[in-house]
Order: sequence, then C-alpha cells, then structure tokens
Amino acid sequence: MSIARAGVFLLILLGACAAPATSPWMDEVDRVGNERSKNLFPAEDGAARKPVYLVSHGWHTGIVVRRADLPAAAWPESEDFPDAEYLEVGWGDRDYYQSREPGAWLTLKAAFWPTPSVLHIAGFSGPVAGYFPHSEVIELNLSQRGFERLSGFVHDSFDRDGAARSARLGPGLYGQSGFYPAREKFHLFNTCNVWTARALRAAGLPVTSYFAITTDNVMSQARRFGKTIPSRPAGH
Repeated sequence: MSIARAGVFLLILLGACAAPATSPWMDEVDRVGNERSKNLFPAEDGAARKPVYLVSHGWHTGIVVRRADLPAAAWPESEDFPDAEYLEVGWGDRDYYQSREPGAWLTLKAAFWPTPSVLHIAGFSGPVAGYFPHSEVIELNLSQRGFERLSGFVHDSFDRDGAARSARLGPGLYGQSGFYPAREKFHLFNTCNVWTARALRAAGLPVTSYFAITTDNVMSQARRFGKTIPSRPAGH
C-alpha cells in the first residue's frame, strides 16, 4: 500500500471512529458503559471531592491533578516538579509525540504498527484555564478512592524497568515538562484519547473507552457530568 493510499485509509478509519460519537449506536454503547461504572466510587459522607481537569489540545487530551493531592509515592516522577501546583499527564506514541514535526511517516507508523509509548508530564502553577487559555478545560470531581484509582492507573503506565522512578527521556513540549518511557504499545485503536478514557474510567467516571480514538469523543462524554471552565488569559 502506498503512503498516499495509506493516508486516505487512515483518514477513513479516523472519520469512522469519530462518527459514532453522536450516533444512536454509540449512545447505546455509552449507556451500557455508564451503567456499569455509575457510582462505582461514590464520595464518602462528608469527604471532600478531589478535582481533576480534562484538557483538550485539539488532537490530544491531558489530565491535570493538583500535586498536593497525590498520595505518597504515587508518581515518583513528580519529584522532578517540586514547585508545581499542578501536574498534567498525557500518553502517546514515543516517536510521534516527541517530534516537533512528525510528518507523514511517523503518523502512519504510529497508526498502523504497535509502537513504544511515552508519558508527557508538565508542571505549572496558577489556574488551569489560565495556563491553557486556548484549550477546552473540563473540571471533574472524584471521590478519594476514585482519585487513588486514577493515580494508580497513571503510576502503572510508567515503564520504570525495575527502578524506583522512571528516567526522563528529554524535555517536554511546553513550560516545565518532560517525556518518560511508558509501558503500553500505541496504535490506531489504543490512542492517547483511549488511554485518557481508560484513566477516567479507572477513577469510576461514566466514560467508555470504546472508539474513544478522537479528542471530541472523550470531551463530549466528559461534558455530560463535568463542568466546563471558561477560558481565561494567563495572569487573570
């Protein structure tokens, strides 16, 4: 298959995967998934809920948590960001994610071959919507147990190769950030957005990872039970 034909095929697949987000069939998949995870980790009586934030970067989604909320030793890699108020984590193809200009070959390789993956961690302070003024940000609230499950999911995503913490591969994409080796393989049906959906589902939120290949699918699910934070310029 030529690169051109492969590219067309990729676009068709991505379009097909994006389409069910508003279809009756996808609504039924969501209903079944939601019923299975509804109230999986209800808040304890009188216990404060932990806010987490889902951020859309167009083709990619990230999850933001307050660093102070992380259980002890949950993410040893957070020690690389001692002054950060928040940590954003995202997952993706190792070569594509780290490349400034990935091009057609890395795009096709990431889609059609199972490839190594990385986690991207960014540390920052101040309002989340202020740090990401051009992104949609949805606030989600978790029970203590749900937050611990989310933290555990991310913890288990790092490839530490028997060490106490994962070694940084290199600088990240913006601000104080870095890339770290991850365990799973990336491919067309296990994308960054599928990983995000699985993380939220591990936390007990009513999210299905079926066909959550696109950012729009993950964000549209989260809008049903989360609160969209208005965009605000940094410093406001």
